[in-house]
Amino acid sequence: MWPRRVRQRTTLLSLLPWLRQASPSLPSFSTTTRDESEDDKISTRSPPAAPLIPKLKPNAVLKALASTVTELEHPYHMGRSMADPLAPVSRAKQMKYLMARDAGIKAAEYVIQQWPELFPSRGFSPDIRPKIRMKLRSDEAKLRYLISERKADLALELFNKLESKGKKVSLMTQNSLLELLSYVGLGNETAQDFSQFLEQERFINEKHNLEFVCKADTVDPRENNLQVQIDEKRFTVSAGGSFTGKNSKWTFRFPRSVWSPTNDAERFFERMEVKNSDTYNALMVGLFKHKSYDRMFSLYDMMNEEGFKPIVSTYNFLLMAMDDSDCSHKWDKAMELVKNIAEEPQAHPNKTTFNMLLKLSEHSGKSSRENAVAIFQEMLHLGIEPNLTTMLRLLQAYIYNNGDKSVIYELMDYIEEHPEMLRVDSYFDIFFCVAALNTACSLNDIEVARSVIKIASQDNWHLVGQVDHFLSHYILTVAWLERNIDTIMETYRWLVPQHVRPGDWVYNTLFDVCTRTKSPETALELWPDYKENVTYVRSISTIRMFHLALGRLSKSNVERYIRVAEESWEMLLTRNLKPDSIIIESMVRLYSFALQMDKAWYYYDHFKQYELKPTYFATRQLANAYAFGYQDGKKVEELYQWMIDNGEGIPTNFAKVCAICRIPLDIRRKLATGFKNNMTHVQR
Repeated sequence: MWPRRVRQRTTLLSLLPWLRQASPSLPSFSTTTRDESEDDKISTRSPPAAPLIPKLKPNAVLKALASTVTELEHPYHMGRSMADPLAPVSRAKQMKYLMARDAGIKAAEYVIQQWPELFPSRGFSPDIRPKIRMKLRSDEAKLRYLISERKADLALELFNKLESKGKKVSLMTQNSLLELLSYVGLGNETAQDFSQFLEQERFINEKHNLEFVCKADTVDPRENNLQVQIDEKRFTVSAGGSFTGKNSKWTFRFPRSVWSPTNDAERFFERMEVKNSDTYNALMVGLFKHKSYDRMFSLYDMMNEEGFKPIVSTYNFLLMAMDDSDCSHKWDKAMELVKNIAEEPQAHPNKTTFNMLLKLSEHSGKSSRENAVAIFQEMLHLGIEPNLTTMLRLLQAYIYNNGDKSVIYELMDYIEEHPEMLRVDSYFDIFFCVAALNTACSLNDIEVARSVIKIASQDNWHLVGQVDHFLSHYILTVAWLERNIDTIMETYRWLVPQHVRPGDWVYNTLFDVCTRTKSPETALELWPDYKENVTYVRSISTIRMFHLALGRLSKSNVERYIRVAEESWEMLLTRNLKPDSIIIESMVRLYSFALQMDKAWYYYDHFKQYELKPTYFATRQLANAYAFGYQDGKKVEELYQWMIDNGEGIPTNFAKVCAICRIPLDIRRKLATGFKNNMTHVQR
């Protein structure tokens, strides 16, 4: 791929002699055939008689229904783990999710305690709870079962009992227990998860102040060394998380467990008499999760000193730690690890190794593009199939230092030629389509955006992560890049509401497009969808943009415009949102255009009610309505004089209005002189 961009092989290829080794062939498995005589015996048997009334088990119907459900080939990745797939990814949303779950459990317990007669204590009918049918014959089997269930404290307690009795535990089981202890972080300095954190502290946001409340019977801040600082701008707790915000908008930092050198994993590692490479790798799992990178590299040095050969996953953890850390000269240090991999024949690099090298190539300066291409070519030479994460790293390597976004064309061509790549192998695969869409938007190329959505629309929605956010972003991209409002609406009707329900920010852009293209009828078409899809209006910006889109009025549909505008006004009032001068001006212009002067003056008075200065266009529209609708020269004269007193410029149709209303010449000269003086003052 792209051989013309690399004039000669870089020195990186000389550091990777292990890439030239042939891949080992897969073992073949022989198939067994059935005995023909046995088939004859089976065929001669008479079929069993079916009972008249079949006796079904209580959960037979549920099993039959479950058998009709097939697992998705590409599951939709919503959360961080399969244990809780509904958990959101961002830490701010995790906090809200966990607090809502904790509040729901407490609410359910309260209801059960208050009205126990509604919940009689009886078992499930039928009993659909999973039952453990396996029989654990040995103590080590019980230990492996606890490890598989991720019960770190019970597994460690059982291991201590077995050790006190003098029973031996295999090294493989010990490594599995060490990996679980290091990953969970049992015995670290801070709370392990947010559920325990909520048991000790709870936070109350009252307007601009936050109150810290401790349970008197469980927690004493002085005993737990909790330093509490309450301020209108910041609220911190040294034992877990922190609230930061401005005014009444607050965000939460999820409390992260900090690695302790005396936790259970470290103590268990020191107790192990026999160790191997998997032992060190198991401890590195927890070190990487808890971002203890210095300890990781020191453990790697200790591993080399004791003569253990690192495996490829160990090097992958080191590369990921190097990328996430704040160390300098990341690319040079990565090349040192590459030299070590070249000296280890048992460490065969895999897809993760190459993707991390592509990620680290961003830190190689101006040669990042050449290094990335060299890594990709060696990856293909070894026979390792790239995935979407590889495409993402290549795109980032091109953009990071060189700003060359044109590589997206070749990447999209490569993906179309290799449709087998359209699967989720790792968590970062779901970010390529989002990055490609952003690149298409920055290049102002609608065709690239359409090729991205074409890939995702072929039953590959699992490739885009959050489907609603991705499709909303695609609608925005089409709205920004496409000049034809009909083409934009075709895309909108294709996706809404079948695939996505856009948010407030999407309709804000669509109404802006209607304003730029002078399409008020399209804005009226979008308004019912806006009311149905947007349940929470945070600000008046979208409604303001909607009123701007109604600027080009049609006299035949003025009553329809007024009806929709009244709905938007009621929406503001019901949500306690203060209308601005643009919205008030739009209401005045609509009723003035319909010659309903009482309603026009009613909304004009809202300028004074909300302490806003009446706008030039609202006042001019009132004057035009009195002139063209009623030929009321006195009202026009008063409005023009008010405009002069407020320093406004002369209207463009001043002469025509004065002629229709038959305003005397001396008054015309007086008004014209006032407007001229205002313009002279503005120029000065």
